[in-house]
Amino acid sequence: MRNPHVIRLNGPWRCEPLAFGEIGATDRAVEPSRSQPPPGTIQFPADWNAAIGPHFHGRVRFSRHFNRPTGLDAGTVVYLVIEGIGPADLVQLNGRVLDWDSSTANTPRFDITLLLSPRNELAIDAKFPRRETTFTSRVRVQLEIE
Repeated sequence: MRNPHVIRLNGPWRCEPLAFGEIGATDRAVEPSRSQPPPGTIQFPADWNAAIGPHFHGRVRFSRHFNRPTGLDAGTVVYLVIEGIGPADLVQLNGRVLDWDSSTANTPRFDITLLLSPRNELAIDAKFPRRETTFTSRVRVQLEIE
């Protein structure tokens, strides 16, 4: 395998709280007792608490647009590689859910070659941890072109 050309998707990412609620012992969100924080932007890697506030617990969508890489030929494969997401997180490219087996992959790698459009939207719906957990993002998102 040759060394892939890497395009890092560090940001800016749109950060939009979807559901507010403390995550209980059963990993279910408790009904919200206050309003959700407003949407904002973030760069990866980052402290997600700084982006949406230290008291938010629930689901957040991180999304960003990117263009189809240029110079791709018939034998080129484009992989989306995401490091640092959890088994409850959802990944979508252009509205299509990308399936991955979280039991076998800590860093999912998706072949997105045939899914690419001239302009693409990537969305990651992340579940924030229990209140007692400090959460600093170690998320890394990149395209690997082979």
